This record gives sequence, C-alpha cells and structure tokens, in this order.
Amino acid sequence: MATKRDCLLPAGLSDLTQWVRVISKDSQHLGVMTLYAATELADEQEAELLLLGPNCNPPVCRIIDRATFRRHFKGRKPKP
Repeated sequence: MATKRDCLLPAGLSDLTQWVRVISKDSQHLGVMTLYAATELADEQEAELLLLGPNCNPPVCRIIDRATFRRHFKGRKPKP
C-alpha cells in the first residue's frame, strides 16, 4: 500500500487537493485521478510520483523510475 512517504509531493499538497493530472513514464496523459490512485499506480509500476505543475488546476504529476529520480537528484540539497 502506498503512503505519503512514497510520493514525491510537498507534504501539504494532499491537504490542498484530492485530484491530480497524471503523466506516464512514456509522456502519455493518463488522466485526472485521485492522489491516492495516482500514488497506487506509481507504486504498482515500482516508480515515484513527481510534482511538475503545482500551480495548475488540478496539479500535474509525472510517474518516473526510482533509479532515474535518484540519478537526477543525487547530491542536490533540499531547499529550506
């Protein structure tokens, strides 16, 4: 089962919205779904859910490989 820890979204996002627009690993539009369903979908694919457009309505998220995420963000320090 997915948890908030599995989702690479700001902690407060789940409090602000229940719906997100999801883009697949192959850049295909998967549609608008609940945040929980999007997290479950990413978990089934052994991937992460990355927030791309927080100011959109609904926010846009993309499913990416965990290895790609680690490689891309390796060594970056989180913003305060």
